[in-house]
Amino acid sequence: RLDAHIDYPLSAQALEALDNGVPLTLALDIEVYRPRRYVWDEVVASLEQRFRVQYQALTDQYLVRNLNSGSQAVYPTLDDALAAAGKVQGLPILDAQLLTPGERYMVRVRSRLDFESLSAPLRLRAYVYSDWWLDSGWYSWDLAPAP
Repeated sequence: RLDAHIDYPLSAQALEALDNGVPLTLALDIEVYRPRRYVWDEVVASLEQRFRVQYQALTDQYLVRNLNSGSQAVYPTLDDALAAAGKVQGLPILDAQLLTPGERYMVRVRSRLDFESLSAPLRLRAYVYSDWWLDSGWYSWDLAPAP
């Protein structure tokens, strides 16, 4: 299970699009892997959590929908909405039976803006302009065995 706090800093262009009614999809990529010295790491499990954040102009609120589970909630501010999307608590990421006792495993996580969920004209702009390249890069740590 994974517990994490993810910050989603949005660029001025992404904020402008959101305020103009463009829903943004935030993706959280999670991988459990076994590091190897001379060949590529072996990915044991991977998971993508996706959240759609949308501004509701009529109510002046932000809707956050978990695209994996379908759950959704409304928040009064963008900061509250992004904090909710970034709160990961007890997320099941791996069945312990998939791990070999005595082996070293690691977890890596990254957050990013999902370009593919944007409309075609905006997607092209997102690929071209670096202000849309919202990617945290990978953060890794050792997987702690379950107690």
